[in-house]
Amino acid sequence: MQKNKILFFLVLICMNFVKAQDLKLFTPILISDIKSIMINGEMNNQAIVDYFNPDFNKMRKEVLKYSSDSNAINLYDSESNSYKPFLFLNKKNKEIVSTKNNFGVFRSFNLIKKNDRLFEAVSSTGSYPSHFERIKSIEILEKSQKFLIIKINYSDIYGYKGYSVLVLQDYKYVK
Repeated sequence: MQKNKILFFLVLICMNFVKAQDLKLFTPILISDIKSIMINGEMNNQAIVDYFNPDFNKMRKEVLKYSSDSNAINLYDSESNSYKPFLFLNKKNKEIVSTKNNFGVFRSFNLIKKNDRLFEAVSSTGSYPSHFERIKSIEILEKSQKFLIIKINYSDIYGYKGYSVLVLQDYKYVK
């Protein structure tokens, strides 16, 4: 009889513990290409950069423009209706490529060029607080006049590491 009471008490505690957990623990960050979008008469790449949500329309979307002529990726800012430089591919090593970036759920980071294929992300405020989504680095996997394939290494608020691959097109050369 004593064992049954203890077992019942332990099961009750475990059930409350599981119900009290933060649900973001079970929700992965999704970085993925989606259908291209037309802005100001130009085709642009569009990507989801948010925690997974079954309702697609509630997820944050980012608009990126790759230009192989200027070797740059620009990020569209809907508030100012203009493009902000996000990644300059032709800067020198150890040079800051862009500052105070906000990319979907990832906030306040600078990009520093480590070598021709690797860009490291560091906090623009000095250091990241705990429980913060972070981009660790951006790697160039393939680069041509028509396409740029990048790998984004990141971690979520619990420190779980992940990566995603984006394929950006330079629509000037894609027919």
